[in-house]
This record gives sequence, C-alpha cells and structure tokens, in this order.
Amino acid sequence: MATSFLKKIEPRVKGLAFVGAPVTILLLLAVFSSEKYSSRVPFTEKSSNFSERQSVLEIEVTGEEFFWIFRYPGKDRISGTPDDLILPQKLIVPLHRQVRLQLKSVDYIYVFEIPPLGIREIAVPDLEYSVEFSIQEPMNSPLPMDPLCAFGLFQNDSMGTISGDDQAWERLVSH
Repeated sequence: MATSFLKKIEPRVKGLAFVGAPVTILLLLAVFSSEKYSSRVPFTEKSSNFSERQSVLEIEVTGEEFFWIFRYPGKDRISGTPDDLILPQKLIVPLHRQVRLQLKSVDYIYVFEIPPLGIREIAVPDLEYSVEFSIQEPMNSPLPMDPLCAFGLFQNDSMGTISGDDQAWERLVSH
C-alpha cells in the first residue's frame, strides 16, 4: 500500500521540483542583484536635504552624435533653467567637491568612463543613471569613446575631456 501511495505522489514531486527549482533560482537572483542596482540614483530622485543639494555639484551629461554634452547649473545654481551653461566635450569640475553626473543619451548606448578614477557607467536613451565622485588632485584626461551600438560609424577615439582644476572651474563659473 505504501508503494502505491509513493507511485501516485512521485509525478507530483517531480513536477514541483521541475517548476520550483527555476522559480527559486530566479527569486534568489532578484534578491541579490537588487543590491547592485539599488546604488544607482535615478536623475529624478533629488535630495530633499537642502544642505546636501548645495554641497553636491550636479552636472547633466548627454551622449549625442558620439560626443558628450555637459550642462552646468547657471548662476541661480538650479539645473534646467535658461542661465545654464552648456559645454560640448569639456567636463570641468572643482577639486575636493562631490560631483554627481546625471547620465543620459539621445541616440545610442554609450559608456561614460573616467579611467584615472575607475569610473565606468552606461548612458542609454530614455533612461538616466548617475555617478558620483570627487577629484582630490589636479587632472586632465580624455573621456574614451565607447558607443555600444555604433561600431564603425565614428572617427574619434574620445568623446571629450575631463579637467579637475580649481582655476578652470573659477573661469567657468565667472562667465
């Protein structure tokens, strides 16, 4: 009698294992990968803490036609207003200040990279990511070209440069 009971249950156990194992694996992947992606801060999430917003310099970075376009807040210190300063291909940041770059793309998928700082992040059309850093020593470095979807369509090996320099920053904000 015990063997007939096991024969009736065996297909159900196999079916449960066949479905349950992949579902368990997917749930574990979702839980453990969420920690990696939760550190990315979407552009729409602004800090409600006024002092934190004042201390972090936010710069909008847009990949377009194989170049980076940098949009700096203007004299009102608010991004997206008519007094913003737009610089193609030139990222200038002050030393010893936290910088948050809001990355996006108009046309292709690009990889934004600052090799001396070990920063590498993606810019995708219709999605926005951010990356934060601060520069402690003066630097001048190219921003390598890495469009993921446009191999062979561009002539450059650089989409711009980064300059960590207080004097260049003062010249930029004085205009």
